[in-house]
Amino acid sequence: MPFLQEEVEASRNLKKAGEDLINSNEAELSGSLEPKCEELERMAAALTSALERRRDCLERSATMHEQIAQANSWCSRGAELLTSGMSDFTNPNPATSLSALDAFIEEGNHLNIEFLKDPTIPMNQLILLTTIDTSTLLNLIEERIGDIRKMSLAKREQLNKLHLQKPPPVQVVTPEKKSKKNSKPEVLHNDGKDVPSCSGESTPAGALSPRRETREVNNAYDEMIATEISYVSDLKDIIVYYLEPFEAPENQNSIPEALRGKPDCLFGNIRELYKFHHRTVLEDLVAARSTTDMCRVLMQHRNQIYLTYRTYCQIHGSNQKVRDSLKNHPFFKECQRVAHHNMDMSSYLLKPVQRIMKYQLLLGNIMDDSPAEVRDEVAMTRDSMVELLSQIDASMQQLHISGYNGDLKSLGLLRLQTECDVYTYNRKKKAKLSRAQKRFLFFFDGAVMFCKKRVSSPGAAALNSEPEYFEHKFCIPIISLGYDASSRTGANRFEVWDEAKTDAYVIETADPSARTKWIQRLGKSETSQDAWLENRQRPKSWASTVSNESSCSSSTRESDSTDSAMDTNGNTQTTQVSVPYSPTLDGSLDLTMDTTQIRTEVNNEVELVDSC
Repeated sequence: MPFLQEEVEASRNLKKAGEDLINSNEAELSGSLEPKCEELERMAAALTSALERRRDCLERSATMHEQIAQANSWCSRGAELLTSGMSDFTNPNPATSLSALDAFIEEGNHLNIEFLKDPTIPMNQLILLTTIDTSTLLNLIEERIGDIRKMSLAKREQLNKLHLQKPPPVQVVTPEKKSKKNSKPEVLHNDGKDVPSCSGESTPAGALSPRRETREVNNAYDEMIATEISYVSDLKDIIVYYLEPFEAPENQNSIPEALRGKPDCLFGNIRELYKFHHRTVLEDLVAARSTTDMCRVLMQHRNQIYLTYRTYCQIHGSNQKVRDSLKNHPFFKECQRVAHHNMDMSSYLLKPVQRIMKYQLLLGNIMDDSPAEVRDEVAMTRDSMVELLSQIDASMQQLHISGYNGDLKSLGLLRLQTECDVYTYNRKKKAKLSRAQKRFLFFFDGAVMFCKKRVSSPGAAALNSEPEYFEHKFCIPIISLGYDASSRTGANRFEVWDEAKTDAYVIETADPSARTKWIQRLGKSETSQDAWLENRQRPKSWASTVSNESSCSSSTRESDSTDSAMDTNGNTQTTQVSVPYSPTLDGSLDLTMDTTQIRTEVNNEVELVDSC
């Protein structure tokens, strides 16, 4: 800014010098100087106006980020307050904790994060301020503040109930007469049902705490807590016994030269995983008082689970050969000896992958033994974890579709894919079938796409390696898609066609189960066409892109039997943030925004990508 102001001042001085020259010289010379002076004045005025607008915009941006910092600080203190365990409930003077919580809630009521809703902001500045990252960040903070405020009010209500409880009245007890020495105590053989409690208060049957009641009916709940504690301990061992020695300067000569100074290549974001589980997931699971609370913990942190494990799994999957080559390396063998581990480092680095897969198994066990009133919520949480696994898997498997003249993101989510034989015939002429062609079919929300698999070389195809890319052949839009679950040409076939065209396509899959999945998906398309058109959103790019190297992400494992929700064109479908978003109670808010969306909706029916 000072530099530009100097330029403006210099231009005005130059204009003044020009005017002096005009006044001091002959009249015929003024004709060439006056237009230049006027141009300098116009440019100086335009630059001054632009500088004023820019300064105003920067001041508003600074104010916005100051408000974000205040909100972040408030959420961090709220996280510390809410994760302080049960100490506040055992405080002999709950009024102190209650007043502190009231002060915290009152402070949160004065937070102002609706900066962009200010009607006084000029439209041109509003456009500059409302970038994708800014809008996403403000929405994220607004949801986090709402969650912190909601949890604080719930805790205040519990503290208030504890504060209002009156101590039991002091009863005057008349001393009993001494019994005879030879008298024997009367024994009641009632299995202890009528034995009074030591506290002097009666405990009616069934009046157990929610956690105690849950643990009695479901041992899997205990397993969830126990395995989480063990997992956090394993993560800490990786950091203490492997990562920290790997980073130590004195050990650099003992490490392979290619890995020196590159801990992320081998360990990924293991520190982030440990911090997240130790400070957030484990504390919240331990504090959960019922199966419902436990499910809500996983749902609230689902977005953070996806982000952290997506990063780790991508690095872990790409460095398998590196880990295999280090199994017998002297440095890591010494680390294993110091740690007293029976398994090598590679086995410990596999534990995060195993853990993310175990959540849905534990939830399935919990669902089997849960009461009917909570079974639906447990099932929804389990389905959400299954969908999360599919999304992580889709982010690791990259497919490339070339030759599609359009924006693949506009087709919606990829729901199903399979390799099959395709026969063509004319619906009007009922002509004979054409020769079979090998094609890959992709079922998007908005179209069924036919592609041909291409490989880099004949040798790669002979080795059954992954295709380098898929070549787009044609698409049938969902709005004009017709299908028949049976075909006159064979029992294991089905047909699809474009209502606007005469050609029909007979599809024959290698696996009968794949045909069943396609029939089911085609049946769903009849009821989902209108909903897809209504809910269709504008792509992140302002203009549709035309590319010969478009890419889309999907799961290519033939063993996958479920559909995985994902974005096309190389992006994992993770919408702006928020599954129901919950505050990450780790005391800090990550202001680095991911360019992909991170929001995942949980419906009664889980939509996953299927690779047949």
